[in-house]
Amino acid sequence: MANGKQYSRQELQEILDVALSKQSQPGDFGEAELLETARELGLSPEQVAAAEAEITERRELKVLVDAAKRSARKSFTSHLLSYVLVNAGLLAVNVLEGAPWWFQWPLLGWGLAVAVHVVNLVRTSEAEWQAFAIRQRDRERRKAQRYQAKQQLEQRVVELFIPSKPTQKGQGERALDQAVDEAVDRALGVAAQVIQRVSQPRERNDKKHRD
Repeated sequence: MANGKQYSRQELQEILDVALSKQSQPGDFGEAELLETARELGLSPEQVAAAEAEITERRELKVLVDAAKRSARKSFTSHLLSYVLVNAGLLAVNVLEGAPWWFQWPLLGWGLAVAVHVVNLVRTSEAEWQAFAIRQRDRERRKAQRYQAKQQLEQRVVELFIPSKPTQKGQGERALDQAVDEAVDRALGVAAQVIQRVSQPRERNDKKHRD
């Protein structure tokens, strides 16, 4: 390897970022180009895949943290609004009733809870936000897994017990067909008897005429 100027990782990253930003034909890079560049830097495809997975994990975690922060700010805003409106109503009631003055006690007590809420919101570190987001993500995943397992169990129960119904339905259809056949046979038998009874007098009359 030729001797030359040495660069730290940070300097190397900055140089590559600036070089890419000044590229004459800016655009997205494909996987083949990424692997080719990594190979020139002495990185294996496995290292590239691991780095890509880590970057994806960081992006997903950032999205979760931002969502958790927005939810926390929304919760505090709702808490503060409720505090202001309710205590304003209590003040109005106390003013209408007159002395003794008591509205300050719920104002102070609830105000202490609001202050604690503010402190917790402000003093929460980025690492704590990330831990909270990861716990929430894991909780949602477990919930989804339980729901999927429940659906699979219900499907399994249906597969085990519901197939007996078509068999029962087939037996019912066969019984109905048999009953219909028997009814038709009886009707044909009755019709044959009627025809026979009607035809017998005619045969006797024809016989008498011939005699």
